[in-house]
Amino acid sequence: MRVEQNTSACLRLRDRTLWMSLVCFCAGAYNVAEFIESGTTPGLLVVAAVCALFGLLFTRATDVVLDKVGRTCRLRRLDVFKFTRHQLAFQEIENVQVEASPGGDSNSINCRLSLVTASGSIPLTIGYEPDLQRYDTMREVVVETVFADRPPPPPIDPVRTLVRAGHRSAAIRVLCLRDRLDLKTAEMRVREMV
Repeated sequence: MRVEQNTSACLRLRDRTLWMSLVCFCAGAYNVAEFIESGTTPGLLVVAAVCALFGLLFTRATDVVLDKVGRTCRLRRLDVFKFTRHQLAFQEIENVQVEASPGGDSNSINCRLSLVTASGSIPLTIGYEPDLQRYDTMREVVVETVFADRPPPPPIDPVRTLVRAGHRSAAIRVLCLRDRLDLKTAEMRVREMV
C-alpha cells in the first residue's frame, strides 16, 4: 500500500498487485500458444493452468479515499472474486492500526493497515508487505487526517495484539526483529504481557 495523493481535499491510498496477475496471464497465454504451435507437449497446458491460477490469486486491488472536506473514508477492495465497499465517517474510526506478522525470511516484519471501529477492525488490504517503518509513517499520515479535529489515539502495539490473539510465537519473533532483542529477552517480555 502506498500514499498516492495527499492534498488539502483528500488523502488517497492505493495497493495494486494487478501487474503480477498480468505477468502470470501472459505467461499462461505464451504456454498455450507454444502448445498450439507444437501440439505435442501437453505439459505446457499444465504450466499455463498454473500460471492462470497464480494470476487469479494475485488479482487484488485496494483504493482508500479519505475525504478531508466531507470527513469520510471510502474503501473499495477487490480480492480475487470478491468486491468489498465500506464507507465510514471519520467519527466512526477509533484508531488506525499497523498489523504486524513475522515475514517469510528471518529479518522482515510484514505489515498492513487497519481501521479500528467500535464494531471491529477493517483491514485495508488482504496481503501484508514488509517495511514496518514505512507503515508506521503511513499510519501517522492517516491519523493526522482522520483525527484533525480531535485528539489522536496512541498507536496500538502490534506485539500486544498478537499476544491477545494467542499468537505468542509470532509476537516473540516480531519483538526480536523490531526491538533487536535476543530470544530469551523477547520471551520474557511476551510472558509479562500475558
